[in-house]
Amino acid sequence: MEVKVITHEKEMLTLEIDGEGHTFSNLLREELTNDKTVKKVGYRMENTLINKIIFVLEAKDPVKSLNEACERLRKNNKDYIAAFKKAL
Repeated sequence: MEVKVITHEKEMLTLEIDGEGHTFSNLLREELTNDKTVKKVGYRMENTLINKIIFVLEAKDPVKSLNEACERLRKNNKDYIAAFKKAL
């Protein structure tokens, strides 16, 4: 995965995420919708044959919201792995 910042304004962040498709983008978008400071969040895939996403986030502090969402996803991932290992 390679992430490039396209625009970074006070309340708006636009990223280009290369090497990822709908799976990761939907997961991140859904997690960001849980943040009350997020006003709008979405993404688009300009070409379905190329895994490159344009991700747009509008929030009070978009970088903070993005970092916190990624941290929550990382924690949830650890919890899922632990539960699967315990079950197996």
